[in-house]
Amino acid sequence: MKRFFKNYLGFTLVELMVVIFIITLVSTIAGTNLSKGRKIYNLMQATQRLMADIRVAQNYSLNVKYISSSPKNYYAISIEDPVGNSYSINAFNENGAKTTIKEVSLPLNIFFNIDIATPLNIGFEVPFASPGEFNEDADGYMDTGSFTPLSDESHIQIPLVIKNNASITNSVIIYSNGLVEIDKN
Repeated sequence: MKRFFKNYLGFTLVELMVVIFIITLVSTIAGTNLSKGRKIYNLMQATQRLMADIRVAQNYSLNVKYISSSPKNYYAISIEDPVGNSYSINAFNENGAKTTIKEVSLPLNIFFNIDIATPLNIGFEVPFASPGEFNEDADGYMDTGSFTPLSDESHIQIPLVIKNNASITNSVIIYSNGLVEIDKN
């Protein structure tokens, strides 16, 4: 019998179990990091998309884009969703009537980190694309007297976060001179 076991080449059950345990442990760690990386990628993607859409609204106001054959006085990014995971690009005419140009939903598990009890409207006034904030009435009309341009040295910050992980935040900042940038925390 000794002769048979000495000539046998192979692995014992204990050795196989240790290798399987190590492979399982490494793949679990890698899967967790991949999941976190995907969430961070979605956050960055949503932040860049919001910044691009803000620039679209700025360009519309600089070029006085006509929508439905009438000039608009303001172009705005409106965050109205109480859940905080969508926004829209809107145009407002001289009477305050709103035309929605585009609606955007944020990627899965990405939300605005702001109080959306009242809609946040960040507008750009035609023809100089001056940034500011304004209010809408219950019918979706712009209160044209409520447009408040940003004062010098002030800014609007729109933070986005990953659901259940408020420590990872990106923000889009709009300065009074029209500059738009991303702040990564």
